[in-house]
Amino acid sequence: MASYLVRIEIYDADIDDYNSLHESMEFLHMYKYFDNNEGVRKDLPDGTYVGNSGLSAVNLRNEINKFANPLSSQSPSIFVCEFSNWASLLYPHNTKP
Repeated sequence: MASYLVRIEIYDADIDDYNSLHESMEFLHMYKYFDNNEGVRKDLPDGTYVGNSGLSAVNLRNEINKFANPLSSQSPSIFVCEFSNWASLLYPHNTKP
């Protein structure tokens, strides 16, 4: 399985659309947060997800598009990147200003 970072932008969406997107992303094992090396849960910037998948980047993008496209007034912007090394400065889970 590969580790992926995903960035999605949907257009003219309301809160229900975003909640639907988050649920769909969790179905794909992509999350808006992660646990760092110290076991502290950290929130990612809005529209950003990380997770592990057995799909290729292209196939994962295509699956995400199936969920995101109906929620967006125009084609959603989707970026999928496989990663193996990272560093962060992020807010603890549910504490973003």
